[in-house]
Amino acid sequence: MIDHGIETAEQRVKAGKDETGQICCQITGYEQGFTLSISDDGRGIDIGKVRRKAIEKLIITPEQAASMSHDQFYQILFMDSFSTKEM
Repeated sequence: MIDHGIETAEQRVKAGKDETGQICCQITGYEQGFTLSISDDGRGIDIGKVRRKAIEKLIITPEQAASMSHDQFYQILFMDSFSTKEM
């Protein structure tokens, strides 16, 4: 179940998108394994929100956040139990 990340139908229409979000899953097999790719047509990752939540959850300090790249913030998204969803 996707519970956040894709805009509501109203937000999508305002953004000029179809009201139904699209999620694409692709599996490519190789001799040594496979690659799973998942993409969507949502609004994208809000790096500022990832930064704020990571600091709030004491995963990183503000000083560390100041020198981190986008790729380093993307890695935080894969940490166990990390989410930017408001509870």
